[in-house]
Amino acid sequence: MTLTRSMSLPSTDAISENGGSDREKLPSGRSVAGILYKWTNYGKGWRSRWFLLRDGILSYSKIRRPENVNQLSPSDDVRLIGDISTDRLSRMNSCSGRGRRKHHKTIGIVHLKVSSYRESKSDNRKFYIFTATKTLHLRTD
Repeated sequence: MTLTRSMSLPSTDAISENGGSDREKLPSGRSVAGILYKWTNYGKGWRSRWFLLRDGILSYSKIRRPENVNQLSPSDDVRLIGDISTDRLSRMNSCSGRGRRKHHKTIGIVHLKVSSYRESKSDNRKFYIFTATKTLHLRTD
């Protein structure tokens, strides 16, 4: 009997010609967007963040912005993850259409080509992304 594990992102097992680890690339223009929970600190705990993965760059912002989805052209291949219903997106769009619309900028960017990641051994909903300067603690819903 063979057990296989489905992966949401390409495997990092590919080896490049120079002997180093070389991650497989998502097809050009392919994006994944959705809500993940990021550990901030012991006072605030887990906070929801809007994440967008495009061309090997993971960016995130403090609030869930439906305009991120709207910025993607119809020709882009985007997969939404998490509990993002069309009803929720329409409610968020109607709230952002008011006069005092705020522009929320990206608060973090991670280049995945120069980062590593690890799944939690104790919780299958948690994973970690390690960069040269920081570690992101992330959790799915």
